[in-house]
Amino acid sequence: MVNPSDELIKKHGQKGAASANKLLERPPEEGYIEEWTELLQNPKIKDKTFTEESGVIFRLAQEWLALPTLVLVEVTNQRPFHKIPHLNYPAFLGTVNFRGQLWMGVDMHRFLDIEIEPGAKPNGRMLAMEQGNKRWIFPVDEVYGVHHFDRQSLNNVPITVTKSLVNYFQGVFSWNGKNVAYLDAYLLFRSLERSVL
Repeated sequence: MVNPSDELIKKHGQKGAASANKLLERPPEEGYIEEWTELLQNPKIKDKTFTEESGVIFRLAQEWLALPTLVLVEVTNQRPFHKIPHLNYPAFLGTVNFRGQLWMGVDMHRFLDIEIEPGAKPNGRMLAMEQGNKRWIFPVDEVYGVHHFDRQSLNNVPITVTKSLVNYFQGVFSWNGKNVAYLDAYLLFRSLERSVL
């Protein structure tokens, strides 16, 4: 086992290690221990610590959505889709060569029943997502990036967010004055597999 003091000496010399040890071993300021004891015992603060989520915010037509960052592999540029004969599910776009492997491509507008605006042009971005050994890639109209939010702040999904008969969302959170629907990755992957394959 490495001794932290030995590491400090190696990195900063004997004098630097002595200063660091002195700093780390000093007695806590008055009220410090009591303050942290209270913070850690407060159930509200404890809940907030363990309910933070993060999602990648993106847009499909007029709808802002978020995909859990745990399943996101990469935001990538548009690539050509290759059709698979006799597979005619409307939302299936074909396969994509991504990182030297074939990934299944899906039209999320169609899959989530989000109406495409007339004359809208794709911005050339795609999201690649993976859960277990299931991999999907889909075009998006815009990508904002990663956003952290408190899971307890999720609200119910308004009917206007999607006309889809199946609810693929865990809830809605507020971001920049917009409602963002947070996708349920487990349900999404399961439904994609059942519908397309």
